Amino acid sequence: MGLRWEAIDFKNNTLKINHTIVANGSLIVAKDSTKTKSSNRQYVMPADVRNMLLALREKQAENKKLFGKKYIDIGYVFVKEDGSEYYPKYPQQELLKMIKREHLPHKTFHALRHGCVTAMLDRAQTMKDVSEWVGHSSIKITMDLYAHIDKKRKAETAKAMEGLLD
Repeated sequence: MGLRWEAIDFKNNTLKINHTIVANGSLIVAKDSTKTKSSNRQYVMPADVRNMLLALREKQAENKKLFGKKYIDIGYVFVKEDGSEYYPKYPQQELLKMIKREHLPHKTFHALRHGCVTAMLDRAQTMKDVSEWVGHSSIKITMDLYAHIDKKRKAETAKAMEGLLD
């Protein structure tokens, strides 16, 4: 929610996470920092993310023209049609509506994050790379939360070793 256009570098194909938006009761509070130091990070954008962001930027430019002086340009990427920010719980509410509409099993964004980490590890990414990608302050946190995946990979590694000493 706190991603700002100024944090996206389309030329170098990177984006930085260094802001957040939180709720304080009914107020929306924009912060010039993230929850922890390790939450500040830079990503190389996958092509599909880059394309989605370019399309979103184009849509916002259209909305600016449509709303004219009434458009609220606060510089955030994920905003309403008039440019104002979403309440921080909005994405979770929309996810739950979609899940209900499509008759899918209940999931939270945190569960989706867990699934993303699992998929990254299953695709042979290192625990250190995944830990940095999700913004954990140490690899120990990732290891503790996703140790079951590491055990599975160790079993696969042991199986791969079979027959090497023949």
